[in-house]
Amino acid sequence: MSDMDVEMTEAKDLAAVSDDDQPANDDVKMVDTSSDTEAPNQEIVDFEKLHALLGPIKSAGDLIQGKHVMLLIGLTGAGKTTTTLYLAGATFEEEDVDGYSHYKPKELPNPDLLQFAVSGGATSVTKSIHATTIELEGEDGAKQPITICDTPGFGDTKGPEMEIANNLGIIHALKRAASIKVVVVLDHRTMDGARWQPLRQNLSTVVAMMGRDKPIDFSTFGYVFTRCEGRSKKRIHKQLAGFQKTLRKDPAGILGGNVGDKDILDAMLTDMISKTQPGDAICIDPEESDDAADTLKSLWSGGRLENPAEAFVNFCSKQSMAALMLQFKATVDTLENSLRDVDLKTAEVFLHQMTRMAEALSLSAVDEAVEQGTQRVKSFVEQLQSEIESLTQQMAAQGIPLAEFERVARAIPPKLTLMQQTRELCNVSGLAFDCNSILAPTLDKLFSIARNPIKEIRANPTDVIPNQDVLQGAILRLSCLVANFHGLAGRERIQNECSTLTESVSDMIKPVLTLATSALVEEPPTSDALNGSIDELVFLLGMKEFLDANKTSFLDQEETTPIRWLSAGLDDLSESLSKQSVDCVSQLSQVHSALQELLQDTDSWSCASLLVLKEAAEYCESRAFLLALSSSSRVSTMVPEDDDEPKHDAKHVVKRFDEKVIKYLSKVAEFVQCGSKQLIDDNAKDAATRLKEAKELVVFAATVGNSCEKLAELDASLIREVEKELFGAQKELKLFIEESKKSPGHGIRRPKLLEPTSQELARATSAMAKKGLKSWYEKCKDLRAYKIKHGHCNVPTKHPRLGIWVQQQRVEKKKYERGLKTSMTDEKLEHLSALEFKWQVKADHGDAWNCQFEALKKFKEEHGHCRVPWKTPKLGKWVSDQRSQYRAMCAGRSEWNGGRPITMKNEQVAKLKAIGALDGVA
Repeated sequence: MSDMDVEMTEAKDLAAVSDDDQPANDDVKMVDTSSDTEAPNQEIVDFEKLHALLGPIKSAGDLIQGKHVMLLIGLTGAGKTTTTLYLAGATFEEEDVDGYSHYKPKELPNPDLLQFAVSGGATSVTKSIHATTIELEGEDGAKQPITICDTPGFGDTKGPEMEIANNLGIIHALKRAASIKVVVVLDHRTMDGARWQPLRQNLSTVVAMMGRDKPIDFSTFGYVFTRCEGRSKKRIHKQLAGFQKTLRKDPAGILGGNVGDKDILDAMLTDMISKTQPGDAICIDPEESDDAADTLKSLWSGGRLENPAEAFVNFCSKQSMAALMLQFKATVDTLENSLRDVDLKTAEVFLHQMTRMAEALSLSAVDEAVEQGTQRVKSFVEQLQSEIESLTQQMAAQGIPLAEFERVARAIPPKLTLMQQTRELCNVSGLAFDCNSILAPTLDKLFSIARNPIKEIRANPTDVIPNQDVLQGAILRLSCLVANFHGLAGRERIQNECSTLTESVSDMIKPVLTLATSALVEEPPTSDALNGSIDELVFLLGMKEFLDANKTSFLDQEETTPIRWLSAGLDDLSESLSKQSVDCVSQLSQVHSALQELLQDTDSWSCASLLVLKEAAEYCESRAFLLALSSSSRVSTMVPEDDDEPKHDAKHVVKRFDEKVIKYLSKVAEFVQCGSKQLIDDNAKDAATRLKEAKELVVFAATVGNSCEKLAELDASLIREVEKELFGAQKELKLFIEESKKSPGHGIRRPKLLEPTSQELARATSAMAKKGLKSWYEKCKDLRAYKIKHGHCNVPTKHPRLGIWVQQQRVEKKKYERGLKTSMTDEKLEHLSALEFKWQVKADHGDAWNCQFEALKKFKEEHGHCRVPWKTPKLGKWVSDQRSQYRAMCAGRSEWNGGRPITMKNEQVAKLKAIGALDGVA
C-alpha cells in the first residue's frame, strides 16, 4: 500500500470494551483508539495549529529518512520515553510525584535527548514524535547507527489537531525510514487489567498502523515491559500463555463483538510467548542503566520491517478524520467564495493551507479535497479564459461599431490582468498553466484585428479611396487598443504595432497624394485635371482632418508620421489651386466687365467690335475650373481667403459670367438678324458693298456660332435658340449671296422671304397649327440651304433632317391634287416650285436591290437556305431574276430574259455567293 493510501476498511478496536463489557460499533471505518470514552462533539481542525504540530514530526521524519529505526509503541504512561532515554544511555534518579514513583533523567549522554520529557503519572508528556540516534556496537566491534523514535501516547491527545499530527504525521514520517523494528512497551503492573485491555489496545494501534490487508509479521517485533519488579519478570511468560489459553477457549468473552480479531491477537500472543521464555523477557529497570547496551542489542536482534512504505498505512480516528474533512470542506467553500468575489489573495492563502496539509498527511481523502479546490481554481481560470476569448471574438466580428469595439476593448484588460494574478494561485494548485499562453495570443489577435483589414487593400488610389473608412477604422481601433492595452502589451510591442500601422497607412495615402500632385501641382491645373482629382482631394482632406483628431495622437510620435508630409503635400496643392483660381476669377471678371460695357452701348456695335468671345474656349476652361473647384465644399476650402480682398465665390463669379454672356449672345443674335434684314432690303447701296458686308456678316455669325457651341454648357436651351437665330440669318445671307452671283452687273434680286404670310397664319386657328406652319417654313429654309450647297433638292431618304420631310411633301402634293385632306397649300407649292423641287424622283436601283438582299439574308437565317418558294412572290421572283442574270453573265451574254439588259454588278454577285444564293447556278 502506497503513501497516498488510507486504511478505509473496517478496523475494529480490539480494546474497545466498555465497563458494561458491551461490543464496540462495528461500522467505524476510521480507527478509534479511545473508544472507552464518550465521542467528542463535532469540531473542525485548525490548519495553522495542525501545521505547527506537523513541523516537529516533519523534522523527525527528515531525521529518520533512510535510517534504521526502532519504533516504540505503547499506551500513555507505559514508559516509552523512559525506555528511550534508558536505551540511549541516560541515568535516572527516583522521585515521588503526586504519590507516584517517578524516574527523572539525571544525566543525558546526548543533547538530542533534551527534547524527551518524562511524566510522573498517567498523562502523556510526549505530544509529538521524537527521534534520537545512538550507535550500537556489534560483535565484531563495528558500530551501527540506530534511530530510536518515541511516539506520543495514542488516545491521549489534546484535540483533533494533535491526534491527526501524531497518527497521520507519524505514519508519514515512518514510511520514509530504511527499516523499522517495532517495540511494544507494556506497563507490567496494568497490562492484564480488564481482560488484558492495555495489550489489546496496543494491538489495536498496531493493526491501525499496519492494516488488515495482509498478515502482520510479529516475528519482527520486540517487547519491553516496564515497572516489572523482582520475580514478576519470570511470571510474564505464564501470564501471556494463560491469557492465550483463555482467548482460545472463550474468544467472545474476551473480544465481545470483535471476535473476528481472535486470530490476529492469538498470533501476537504466540510471538510474545516465544520471546518471554523464563529469563528472556526484556524488562526495563532505570536503576540498572549499565544493562542498557545489552538490552538494546537484545531488542535489535531478530528481523525488522524492511519496507516501511508498504508495511505502514495511514490511520486516524473517525472523530478526528471527520473534523479534518469538515475543515477541508469549509476551506473549499471559502476558496470558492473568494474566487467568486475575485479575492485571489484570500483564495491563494486557503489553497496553500490545503496543499500544505496534503503534502504533510498523504491521505487520499485529503488529496481529493485539495483536488476539489484545484478544480475550483481551474474552473475559475477556464471561465476567465473563456470570457476573454468570447470578448476577443466580439471585437473580431465583421461590421462591429466602433463604440461597441471600444466598450469590449475596455472590458478585456481587467480580465487579462486578473489572469496574470492567477499565476501564483495556479502554481500553488499545481496547475500547468502559463498566463503568457493566453496573454500573448490574445494580444496578437487583437492587434491583428486592427491591422488585417488594411492588408486586403492594394496600395493604389483606385482601391484606397473607396476604403477610406477601413483605413480610419484601423487607426481608431489601434488607438483604442493602445489606450487600453499599453500596460499589458509593453512599450516595445506598442511601438512596433504603431510603427507597422503608420507605415501601412502611409503606403496607402502616398500614391493618392502623388497622383493629385502630379495632376495639379507639377503642371498648371486644368478643369479636367481638377474634376479627375476631386475624389483624391476629398480623400486626402478627409484623412488630414481625421489624423489631426485627438484619437489618433499616437501617430504624432512617429518620425515619418503621415500627418506631417500629408500636411505639406496639401499645402502645395492648395497653393496651386489658389493661384489658378485667382487667374480664372480675374479672367471671367474681365470678360464680364467687357460685355457689360458693350451692352450699355449697343448702337455703336460692329462685327469687329463684337468679337469679345472669340476666346470662348479659354473662358469656358476658366469657368469649368471654378465650377469644379466649387463642386465640393471640402475641396473649395483649399483656396484660402485673402485678408486684403474679399474672397470671390466661384459659383457667384460663374453665375455672373453666364448671365452676362447669355444676355450678350441674345443681343448679338438680334444684331445679326437685323443686320441681315437691313442688308437684304437696302437697295440703295451698291451691289459690291452689300455683297461684301453680307459675307462679313456671315463670317461674324459663324464665329459667334462657334462660340455658342463652346459655351453651350452655360444654358443649353437658350444657346440653342441663339444658334437657331444665327443659323437662320446665315441661310438668308448665303441665299442673298448666291442670288447675287446669278445676275452679275445687275441689281441683286431679293429672294422671296420664306415666312408664313398673314393669310396663312390666319388660317392656322390653333396654336399647334401655327407651330406646325412655322416648323414647315424652317424646314423649307433648310431645303433652300441644301440646294445652295448641292445644287438640287433631291435629298436622300437617309438625310437626318430633311430626308423624311422631302418624301412627305411629295405625298402631301398627291393628296392635294386628289382633293384629299392635306397640309399642302398653294403658298407651300409656290415656295417648293421656286426651289425647282422635283415632285417625281426615279427610285435608286441600288437601294431597292439592297432591300431585297437584306430580306433574303433574313430568310436564310430563319430557314437555313436561299430557296425562296414562289408563294413568297416578291422575294421569290427577285431571287429567280438574280439567278437568271447570273446565268446569262456566266454565258457571256449582255442581255437576259428576252433582251433585257443585265444590271447585276460584280459586288452584288459577290454578296449573293457569300450567302449561297447562287449555289448550283452555271
